Amino acid sequence: MTIILDLFMLTFVQLISLFGILIVVGFFIHIIERQSTKFIYKSFGLKGLRFTSWIGTPVHELGHYLMCKIFRHQVTAVQWFPKNQHTGVLGFVEHRYNSRSLYQRIGVFFISVGPLFSGLLALSLLLYVLLPNSFDTFVHFTKSIQPTSLTPENIAFILTASFEMISTIFTLDNVTSIGFWIFLVLAACICTHMSLSPADLRGAFSGLMTIAITLFIVNWLAIFIGFNTTTLIALFATYNAYLIGWMSFVLCISIITLVLTFIINFIKNLKF
Repeated sequence: MTIILDLFMLTFVQLISLFGILIVVGFFIHIIERQSTKFIYKSFGLKGLRFTSWIGTPVHELGHYLMCKIFRHQVTAVQWFPKNQHTGVLGFVEHRYNSRSLYQRIGVFFISVGPLFSGLLALSLLLYVLLPNSFDTFVHFTKSIQPTSLTPENIAFILTASFEMISTIFTLDNVTSIGFWIFLVLAACICTHMSLSPADLRGAFSGLMTIAITLFIVNWLAIFIGFNTTTLIALFATYNAYLIGWMSFVLCISIITLVLTFIINFIKNLKF
């Protein structure tokens, strides 16, 4: 019984080290997006939501679509742009897979969280095109990261540096350029559609359970052959150092979007 409990705890810790940051960031993005969407609706009504969805929805669905291709799911239907606002469905990617394929079952998790990666990619491309100096700063910082271990001190350093990188976007040169304002508008549209839908969350949970069961079995087998899975998982988990840096960027842009939509809503509701 003690061995089983130890295996459960080991598997849980490994899941957190591999996907904890992604799950936490996804949760906060979801909360922020809901508030931003409310402010956009109060300020501009359905027209405002339609405007953001025509930019943000295809980016969201692209994340699902690309992950379907990577994990060999068959895409049966795609709606890239909103067609009927009254249905509440802005876009979708329908797919099917072989339930007997472990690879494809694990892929359900990554397909579900795909919009987080496609949103990050889109924001990075916008930064590269519209604010190249700020993008160069981000790249330079990423290259300087030494993902040897994620100690509290290292995480604090990465977060501090990430917020300092964000400040390079709001320089005087940038604020006085048209590219800066185009970036803010497009980034706001993307950030207000990055969060996961209820269907995405159900898929993410299903895929995560498959990963958890697989890890549990691997850890159980590793005991008998004398293999240390913790070392291997720690090696894979070093990608979190980069993920913290770039996802901090996404979170900051999401927070900025929330603040801007709040200010716009506040101004529109002022009675002079």
